[in-house]
Amino acid sequence: TLTVTFNNFLDSFKDHVGEEITVVYTAILNKNAAVGIDPNTNKASVTYSNDPSTNGTGTSEEVHADVYTFAFDIYKYTLTDNQQADAEGNRTALAGAQFKLYAANGDAKGDEISLVDESNGVYRQAKDDAETKVDYITTGDTGIVTIKGLKDGTYYLTETKAPDGFNKLVGDIKVEIKNLTYAADDATKLESFDVVYTMPDGTSTTVAVNATDGKAEIPVRNNAGTMLPSTGGNG
Repeated sequence: TLTVTFNNFLDSFKDHVGEEITVVYTAILNKNAAVGIDPNTNKASVTYSNDPSTNGTGTSEEVHADVYTFAFDIYKYTLTDNQQADAEGNRTALAGAQFKLYAANGDAKGDEISLVDESNGVYRQAKDDAETKVDYITTGDTGIVTIKGLKDGTYYLTETKAPDGFNKLVGDIKVEIKNLTYAADDATKLESFDVVYTMPDGTSTTVAVNATDGKAEIPVRNNAGTMLPSTGGNG
């Protein structure tokens, strides 16, 4: 409950009879926020005293605001059989890959985004400096991690360490959460959005999300091998 007190109300507002008073407040979604097209609805009304000689009150019309937050999965894998095509049945999950997530700064990679480990492969954007942040996003045995608590916009995903025996990606994955589409009869009701991810080689894929609690999965493949150090000479 928010309490707004007007001091010397009569003296300050006697020349504004009949005018509207608007109270505006902001809030931060917490870790229990719904993700995807499922809205986080804030409802508000104002109860106010309307007769200084009694305890009578009035209540304003209720208003609401729908707020959305987004997530995406990373699926780290390698091919089970390198002689076969890259398909779902030919993928083996990889544990031990490490990533960092960055916000966009114009058309380039900007500041690192602080994340909190919620366990079981789920990471959430930190809400303040008091929370304990992780140094890296790390894949487990399933190869899948979820990053949630994001607003729409552009992000950059950097693989900082590949699992032992594999080469890490050279370059960043650009992730865009965009093309939010709202209902024709309700401009606050989100119906779908796109997640576009662009790999370091420039290949882009668009995933349309239109299901409640929906999110896109970004498959990140590692190839077996090790990166040899450069010694500066032939042979």
